[in-house]
Amino acid sequence: ANGRSSCTQSVDRRAVDDKTEGHPDLSMVKRVEHRPWKVAPTHIPVAQGQPDAAPAPAPALSTDAPSGPPEGAPGESPRLASIGGPANAVLEFTVQEKEVFNCINRARASPREYADGIEQQLKYMRGNTFWFPNKPALRCKEGQAVYIEAIEFLRNQKPLPPLQRMSTGLSLACRDLAWDTGQKGITGHLGTDDSDLPMRLGRYGKWKEGAFEQILYSLDTAEEIVVQLIVDDGVPSRCHRRDMFRPGITLAGVSIADHVVHRKMCVVVYAVGFEEYPLPQLRQMQQWVAQHIQRVSKCPACKLVVPPFDGVFACSEKWHPHCCTCADCRSTITHYFAHHGTPYCLE
Repeated sequence: ANGRSSCTQSVDRRAVDDKTEGHPDLSMVKRVEHRPWKVAPTHIPVAQGQPDAAPAPAPALSTDAPSGPPEGAPGESPRLASIGGPANAVLEFTVQEKEVFNCINRARASPREYADGIEQQLKYMRGNTFWFPNKPALRCKEGQAVYIEAIEFLRNQKPLPPLQRMSTGLSLACRDLAWDTGQKGITGHLGTDDSDLPMRLGRYGKWKEGAFEQILYSLDTAEEIVVQLIVDDGVPSRCHRRDMFRPGITLAGVSIADHVVHRKMCVVVYAVGFEEYPLPQLRQMQQWVAQHIQRVSKCPACKLVVPPFDGVFACSEKWHPHCCTCADCRSTITHYFAHHGTPYCLE
């Protein structure tokens, strides 16, 4: 069915470990790791000799094309160029991403107006399917009842203050998941490098208290995306609707990307508070993530994508469990020596 949303992932700052795990020493005997370590630093020092300096405010995103890559940064990354333009342009929002953010703010500020708009759409509904003019049919699981429920919710909802701004760091965390899973046809909140929401947020800044991630597939316009997040068809808890109207959230990030199975996907993250790292560090991390995801998500033996929760780590690579074998005797290994990036069993 079109326009189907996934479940929300919520995290609480107090429930997340503050420790930073490093890569193991590959010069000695090692154990095949079934639980991934954090592959990206959760904090990047602001400047050498000033590890405790306060993060800089969020950089303003320019609508003009940047003149060139930042000093010391690599040139154009093929992965970034194929999805979001040159590597030095990855911090710009698209027009549609800005429209999604603006629609969320309009829904929070004027819920009754949104209720009227959804009510007008019901005239195009026949059974469990919308037949909008010049658009593909949109099927829903719960029929007209879920839309009537959403209309009643909006008419009883008190207007809320608009979100303060569209956060650069939150949007980059959204983009990591959208770029990673979209081009591989995967759904869900876990990246192919087993990164979850706290790990993605930690790449780009310091987050406070709660954060909430939402994903929607197959819809094209910003208005359709926000309406479906409010209606929350097929999600009994109505968590997407609840999170959009949480009084405490102040920031949001948005990313929209192509999806090889569902055509489009949109990732939205709300946060109570988030402080981005300075602009050069955001650029550096985004480039690192693009290269890392491209490398770590493919098994070095068979060159196929390793799905989340279905791999083991050895020699700084993620393998299918049946592919992680000794390069000499081909037996499955649990402990190994590494030689030129290749695992060998102890025998």
